Order: sequence, then structure tokens, then C-alpha cells
Amino acid sequence: VTVPDHFGEAPANQFSHFQVLAAEKEGCVVAPNADTLYSIAELKLNKQAMVLHVPESDRFNVAELVSPYMENFANIGTGASGMYPNGDYVIAGPSELVGQEETEGLKVIHSPYNHVWIIGRTLVKNPADLPAARALNDAMELVPLKKWAKYGLAYEPPAPKKIVTTPKCGVVPGTQVGENPLTYWAALGKALKAS
Repeated sequence: VTVPDHFGEAPANQFSHFQVLAAEKEGCVVAPNADTLYSIAELKLNKQAMVLHVPESDRFNVAELVSPYMENFANIGTGASGMYPNGDYVIAGPSELVGQEETEGLKVIHSPYNHVWIIGRTLVKNPADLPAARALNDAMELVPLKKWAKYGLAYEPPAPKKIVTTPKCGVVPGTQVGENPLTYWAALGKALKAS
């Protein structure tokens, strides 16, 4: 997709903020909570680091950072132990900002990989609380580090040349009828090199 929807799909380095509570059959999050709004983003850090903003909150409001292998390497927000507090953080890939703990006045969180999945969770206290929870959820933002000094949270991603709202479904190479199974291993090797 080239524009974020409200169901888990967004371009790389942008959030898709859910506007309603997840249903049981929602496919973006395994076993979604019935009292939680989600924000989903896929970071691609091979070209640049990203600034992640998690707003201050008096409720459970967490951004979980997960590797391509589903390893949770950082949590930012309010509501669980062992976390970074709410605020602004630079998420850097393995070859960027090496050895730096801070840049541009922000703490750096080093990802072990160039691909990161962010799962934001915001508690909805009751049905009447949904608008307040939605506003907090929507305030979770991503800004390219190169744009942070100039725009901060006022940054707007460039408009796409073409609007695409239907996601492409990926197919694992070498697994379809009639395909050479060795194609799978070639694609896996290429993907591992890119990580």
C-alpha cells in the first residue's frame, strides 16, 4: 500500500493506527486484546534511522519493537516493567550510529536488524473512552531522523505518486506448484544478506 489504512497496512516507516477495537478474526495481531487499540508499523532502517514518538500517558500505552525473527528487543511506554519511558527515541539499524547512545538529544535504541516491526498498544478503559484512547493512539508517530531537526512532530510523509490501498500478498519463492524448490534457498540467501 502507498497510504496508511486503519487495519494494519501502511507504507514502510509509517504507522497504521487502528480506529476500532480489533475483532477476533483480525489477522495483523495474533490473539488481539478486546480492550486495546493497535498501531502497526514496519521500519526499514537500511537507508536511515527513524525517530519514534510515544506520547505521555496515564494508561497502558506501549510500543513494542520486534525483530524479523519475532525477538522483542525494546518496549517504550507506560504500563509494564523493563521499559523505556514514554518520549522520543531514535531507532537505528545495526550499521548506523554505531557506538552512539544519543544523537540530536535523543536516546538511540540499536536494532539488531534493518527490519523492525512496531506493535503499539493503547488501553481502552470502556466504550466511552474510545475517542480519548484513539487520540493517544494516533499521537504515536514516526519521523525520519534526517527530517527531525527541521520538522519534529510536524513532519508529514510525502504524498505518493499513486494511491494503492490493496496490499500485495507475498508468495514464498519455490513453494508453488511447478516451481523449482531451489528458488526458495536462493531467495532466503538474498534476504539474509539484505538483513
